[in-house]
Amino acid sequence: MAGRFDGTRTLVFGAAGTIGKEIVLDILGEGGKVAAVYKNRKQAEASTPDLPELEKHFCNVESIPQLTQLARSFLDSIRSFDHLIYTVGHCPPGDFERQVSRNLMSLDDQTLEDDFGILVTGLLNVYREFTHLLNARGRILVVGSAITRFPVTDLPPWLNAGSYYIAQNAQRNLVEWIRREDDLLSREIGVIRLAFGAINTPFHAGSIPTHVPPKMLELKQVVAEIINALKSETPLDWDILA
Repeated sequence: MAGRFDGTRTLVFGAAGTIGKEIVLDILGEGGKVAAVYKNRKQAEASTPDLPELEKHFCNVESIPQLTQLARSFLDSIRSFDHLIYTVGHCPPGDFERQVSRNLMSLDDQTLEDDFGILVTGLLNVYREFTHLLNARGRILVVGSAITRFPVTDLPPWLNAGSYYIAQNAQRNLVEWIRREDDLLSREIGVIRLAFGAINTPFHAGSIPTHVPPKMLELKQVVAEIINALKSETPLDWDILA
């Protein structure tokens, strides 16, 4: 039985993450080929098993030299892609409370650099280095957070995630500017942004009960929305809450 991704190639950045790993497995299960990008070999070994239609690559999205080298390797082997997915983040198990307990005054420079490096600089780097490898009428899909849907004044007082909130807003604006690029418009490449509310993953393990959202999205639902969006005729820009 033919799958929805038969004959397609997808490039996934952030393949080691909870969402990225499931995206990779779903596309492979639907007959597609996937080039999955991990920050390092350790991440890859702990994430996804070796499979026939899966290529594993190692690259830091904040490193232009590493990205350039990876893009050149695809170009040299005459490989192009139908989809480029950016789902790079940092949500390790049990880390929610730590990440929402740091007000702006207590942040160190590294935290600020990490948030913007992962969400903004990394996305811009990937866009600049890999878009030329996308086929006409291909898709770029960026996975973001729906936290930016809410005004700061509506967020609970215990939620100290200012750096993350600002970086997510910057990523959202970056996606809007990427959509304006002449090269993408001329080749009819659609840019999709799906921003999700709280997702039921181990990231929330051990959290203070009153800090856990009463309703959370299930991972299976999130991945289904991403897969369906890739097949949509119209590039989407959705905030999806529980």
